[in-house]
Amino acid sequence: MINRFILEIRYTTIRYVIKTDIRDYRRATVALGIIALVLFLGLLVIGEMAMDTEKSTDEISTDCDMVNALGVAQGTIQEDLSGIDSIVTTGAIGIGRSGPDGDQAIGILSGMSSSGPAAIDAITADLNGTIVAIRPDRYKSVIGANIYNQTHIRRLYEQRVPVMSDLFMTVEGFPAVDIASPVFSPGGKFIGITTLLISPGSLLERDLTKQEGEVPWDTWVVQRDGTLLYSSDGEPAGKNIVNDPGLMKYPELAHLSGTITTEWQGTMTDTFTDVPGNTVTKHIVWTTVGIRGTEWRLVFSRAIANPPEITDI
Repeated sequence: MINRFILEIRYTTIRYVIKTDIRDYRRATVALGIIALVLFLGLLVIGEMAMDTEKSTDEISTDCDMVNALGVAQGTIQEDLSGIDSIVTTGAIGIGRSGPDGDQAIGILSGMSSSGPAAIDAITADLNGTIVAIRPDRYKSVIGANIYNQTHIRRLYEQRVPVMSDLFMTVEGFPAVDIASPVFSPGGKFIGITTLLISPGSLLERDLTKQEGEVPWDTWVVQRDGTLLYSSDGEPAGKNIVNDPGLMKYPELAHLSGTITTEWQGTMTDTFTDVPGNTVTKHIVWTTVGIRGTEWRLVFSRAIANPPEITDI
């Protein structure tokens, strides 16, 4: 069974690499990340299998499927985030040549804001952090607003490096995530910034529901600070799963959430009391996606009907 599992892992990952355009370094890096993730989590799952000889064949197969699906989802989301980052970087180069608020800049912003279903709007801001142009037009009321005090924007101005924000409340009036880049003139002079607001829920909903049919596991995506970005069971985005006051009655669940947000990737089987007050045992695997120093934890979990005696690895 273990040898068969390893062969399935190798087949899945090698097939993904063959499909990868080896001339594109970014995609090759994502593929290698998937290989490392699947092998790492696969070995942990194998170790758990060895310690739990009573685990049914169906449960083992489900765990293998869950690990493989996690690797595929990681690659898909990572590729999308890297692609959005590339759009912003390319836009910043073009705006640097044209200036931040001319017709050419407006055309570039239009292209950025219509680049995908997760894109909301694209802006340019001057040296003081004041928005000078935006697309689409329905958000033009925010022209003149100053965004310098937003944490990620301040870091961009101070360090003059591209950034990705955590979920924050925008001047447009809704929570979103920002990917932003400094803008330099052809001579290398810093002249402002450009940003692309995205809806993490739209991005994740699209990328995490591509698998056909129903799956026997739950999915959620959370920031390192515990802020929930997506949940397959309908939990609202923006809720904090680490320090939410409602979790004070469930210390095991709070500890589990803390472990996931602290560790880059891992797997565990844990028994805890959930929010409805039920004692449940779940097998959980997680990994990380992100860019520009910002990380999202991607978590798959499923309930276990016959939990093993050993509850952690």
